[in-house]
Amino acid sequence: MLYIFLIIGTVFLIWLFCYFKNKKAKYVLPYLILIFITPFYELLDKLLFLKVFGCGCVPETQKNMLGIGFNANDLRITFYFLLSIFIFWYSFKLSKKFKKNDEKIVYGVSTLIINLFVIYFINKIFMWM
Repeated sequence: MLYIFLIIGTVFLIWLFCYFKNKKAKYVLPYLILIFITPFYELLDKLLFLKVFGCGCVPETQKNMLGIGFNANDLRITFYFLLSIFIFWYSFKLSKKFKKNDEKIVYGVSTLIINLFVIYFINKIFMWM
């Protein structure tokens, strides 16, 4: 887990350097937001969300602090769904500076598709089973 933080921290620092050196680096940000946020979410998930909401391993016998059927897996799916909507909106906001409509559409849709694939693999890898 520590290696993931080091790798993502290094990528983030390189991105910050490129951003301040070249303002066009902000167009890459919608592709990287999920990669930057996932390790922090995983840490919160293990330290807090798992204790509060339960793991969702066996839904019929699940017990959590709140006594509801909502578990840490459901929270993860909801969080990443809302984050993907935000990223999609942000990519269209960034694409307003493009001159052609085709470029705007390709940029927005490509961020959505890539982020959906990333979310799929994040949920596949980190879900509590």
